[in-house]
Amino acid sequence: TKHANNGQIWLFFDEINTCNHIGLISDLIAHRTLSGRLIHYNIRLFAACNPYRLRKKNVSNVGLEKNYQEQSKLVYQVHPLPDQILDYVWDYGVLKPEEEKAYVKIMVESQLGVHPIFVDLLCESQKFIRMVEESYTVSLRDVKRAIKLALWFQKSMKKRPPAAHTNGISFITKYWNYPPKDEKTLIRNSFVLSLGLCYQSQFQKIIRREQKDFIDRMVCPLSTANNDALLENILVMIVCILNRIPVFIIGAPGSSKSLAVRLISSNLRGADSDDEYFKTLPQMYFIPHQGSASSTSAGILKVFDKAETYQKTSSEAFPVQAVVLLDEVGLAETSRFNPLKVLHALLEPGFSKDDSIESSKISDITQEPAVSGLKDPMEGSSVSATSKIGPSNKADFKDGPTVSVVGISNWRLDNSKSSRALLVQRPKFNSNDLTLTASMLLGNKTKNGIADPILRQLADAYLDYEKNQKYKNFHGLRDYYALVKSLSDSEQTMQSLELALIRNFGGTDQTKLI
Repeated sequence: TKHANNGQIWLFFDEINTCNHIGLISDLIAHRTLSGRLIHYNIRLFAACNPYRLRKKNVSNVGLEKNYQEQSKLVYQVHPLPDQILDYVWDYGVLKPEEEKAYVKIMVESQLGVHPIFVDLLCESQKFIRMVEESYTVSLRDVKRAIKLALWFQKSMKKRPPAAHTNGISFITKYWNYPPKDEKTLIRNSFVLSLGLCYQSQFQKIIRREQKDFIDRMVCPLSTANNDALLENILVMIVCILNRIPVFIIGAPGSSKSLAVRLISSNLRGADSDDEYFKTLPQMYFIPHQGSASSTSAGILKVFDKAETYQKTSSEAFPVQAVVLLDEVGLAETSRFNPLKVLHALLEPGFSKDDSIESSKISDITQEPAVSGLKDPMEGSSVSATSKIGPSNKADFKDGPTVSVVGISNWRLDNSKSSRALLVQRPKFNSNDLTLTASMLLGNKTKNGIADPILRQLADAYLDYEKNQKYKNFHGLRDYYALVKSLSDSEQTMQSLELALIRNFGGTDQTKLI
């Protein structure tokens, strides 16, 4: 109110229907009253909300099925809007295909130059994801990330030397021609890789060579299975951290999320790295936050403040990249304090949280509420708005997070959070994945008699047990991995198999079933 005495003030309420005090906000919007008292005539109100919409059953099934998803079947975790403000709602819908293509064309040409093929690929990727899932699943945020990554891949491959070793074994003759130096091939690969990260497009040969190029530069512990999950997690995390693009990786326990974090932390050590290319990259320093049902916004803000403080120690001689690691971020979403709402401001381009609110000039706009007709092309969801555009804030605009953000979770996130980051959804392992992973875990230990047909039978048996186990999620992939390792260390007899099964899949009243 003290600022309103000097001129018009705009108050923006973002996602009002996620708040438990929606009735209070409704009185402000509909009647301009707070606790029964009229607010200042210079105060303008502007609000946004997410649609109250059920999640479709055909949306991809990733991570654990129980716990979080049982609490709500909505696309966005919101409350219904009160009737008194429904007249102020304007559903923006989504962009028409021709409008979206025009936006994409401008975005590509402003960053990469004229590349009509890349424009078409981006538009078709957007269309395909909407067809597989729903219209709100992707937006121009994804296009912006894809363009940024394509530009980064071009610069990275130009200056990246061939990998000289992998766990101490030279293989430079095998990959002497990667990364490619031919300009045409380099541009093509950069487009394919950016589409692979942002839209999960499957140009296997190009994407796999890039994934192998990064993992082969790392020193990995013995018995590390370089399966598809680990390779993709490592590439996505490294690229997003270096570009400060927030990334959320969703998958069941055992899908190599935490392992990828440990490998990146131990290998990307700046000038102390073993690999020549990694020496040119900043040292990555992870600041973890453990999500739980009691997480609060203050706790998340505190870890971001700590990361920003550490980021300030970076210098040209000793570059560092602070990374906020939101471990079990899906559990934090179950908190009654709704702590993840602060991520909206922290992950998006916008003004710093330290900016002060200042009123500069008094606007000539009349004070009657009106419905705003603005369409935000970066959003893929419906929006509600009330009031009008006032004077612009003169604070410095930031182009994204000041630190890198990695979130890992066993459960799907609310779409309002996941749309603000690059989302990797690890599907459930099938029989081929489990067999290949088991073979990699065993390595040269297959001399004990564990042949591929036996591993295939073991994988099929695990999938059948996992599907029908009495206590959902009690046993999982980590138990399967431990079973395979224990079998490799003993003679292949029925007694050793029984002991390994009880040791790794015991603890319940289903011993006879096992």
